[in-house]
Amino acid sequence: MKHYIVEDSSFVVAVMDKNDEFHQDAVSVFEKLMEKKDKVKILIPPLGLYEIIVTLSRKGIHHKMIERKIISFLHINEVIVAAITESSAFKHCKSLLNLPSQKHFLRTGDFLIVSLAVDYEAQILTFDKKAWRKVKPIYKKIYYCSSIGKMKNETKDFLNDLDKILGKGK
Repeated sequence: MKHYIVEDSSFVVAVMDKNDEFHQDAVSVFEKLMEKKDKVKILIPPLGLYEIIVTLSRKGIHHKMIERKIISFLHINEVIVAAITESSAFKHCKSLLNLPSQKHFLRTGDFLIVSLAVDYEAQILTFDKKAWRKVKPIYKKIYYCSSIGKMKNETKDFLNDLDKILGKGK
């Protein structure tokens, strides 16, 4: 059985853009995931593709390069563009958005990512501090894998948790 990891657009952009401040951290984690590719699948929501395209374009990356990077990424066998169904969205609306810990509602993209993670029992990788802060109280398996910024680097936690999860499948 495969284990799923949801990568939000900030993580994928960092992998693709060598000028991104999180690039080294993202590539390091991504390479570790590829070492476990026989046991891991990476999920991104369809909206994530749009966010990646827009973000790379805003960074001044030419359309042809964006197209090449995204096509290459999508041709990795371990990468899946996964959507949630309408019934799943309504279920998650009730269970995630109405929690007392939700002082401020999740943004649409964050709601989509955490819903996908819940459906697939997945870990989430992000460099988006705001998303991390909003999601962490309701979904503990979200990780900020960098020492950049004033956040705790959770790379070791993520990899240790991943090893524990993958160890169960043996």
